[in-house]
Amino acid sequence: NMKQHILLLLLLLFQFLGYSQSSKDYIKKGLSLQRENKIEKAIELYTQAIKADSKNEDAYYYRGAAYNRQQKYQKAEKDLNQCLDLYPMHFFALYRRGLNRIGLEKYSSAISDFDHVLALNPNFLRGYYNRARARIAYKDYHGAIKDLNKVILKNDRYAPAFVNLGIANVKLNKIVNAEQNFSRAISLDRKNAEAYYQRGLLYYNRNKIKQAEEDFKQAVKLGHELAKEKWDAK
Repeated sequence: NMKQHILLLLLLLFQFLGYSQSSKDYIKKGLSLQRENKIEKAIELYTQAIKADSKNEDAYYYRGAAYNRQQKYQKAEKDLNQCLDLYPMHFFALYRRGLNRIGLEKYSSAISDFDHVLALNPNFLRGYYNRARARIAYKDYHGAIKDLNKVILKNDRYAPAFVNLGIANVKLNKIVNAEQNFSRAISLDRKNAEAYYQRGLLYYNRNKIKQAEEDFKQAVKLGHELAKEKWDAK
C-alpha cells in the first residue's frame, strides 16, 4: 500500500511537472512570435499555456500584456488581475496594469499601481514617467511635475518627459516654462510630433499664428492626427 501510495504521488508529480514544462514551452513560443509582431498567434499560445497550467501566473501576464498592446483593455485587465491574484508581487504585471488602466481611463487606480511598482523599485524611471502621465490625466499637475523632474534628473535627454512637463506647466498657466519644455523636447528629438503639436497649440492660443502654423505643419508631416485636423480646419 505504501509503495502504491508513493508511486501515485510520483506519477502526479511527473504529470504536474510535465504540464508546467509544456506551459513554459507555450510561453517561450508565444514570446518568439510576439517579437515578430504576430500578436494574435502569440495570444493563442499563451491561452494554450494557461490550459496546460492554470496556475502559471506568467501565462496570464504575457497574454494580458499582449491584449494591452492590442488596446483590448478589458481583456488585459482580467488577465493581469488573474496574474496578480496568483502572485501579488509580480512587478511587471503591476506596471502593465498601471499602463492598461491609463487606457481604461482609471487614472486613480493606475496611480495606485505605479505607487506599488515604485515601492518595489524606487529607481524605475518608467514608473515615474507613466505615473506622471496618469497624474496629468487625473489633474494632479504638481504631482506630475515632481515625477517628471525625477525622470529628467536621471535622464535629461528623454524628450517625452519634457513634452509631458510642458503639458503640466500649460495646465498650471506656466506658459514660459511650457514653451521651454516643448522646445527642449524638439531639440532632443526632431521627430517628436507631439512636441511640435503641443508647442503649436501654445503659440496658437497666444495668437502667434505664424509660429503655430509652422509647428502644426511639422507635426502633420510626422503623422500627428490632431495636428492634421487643426491644420485642415485653419
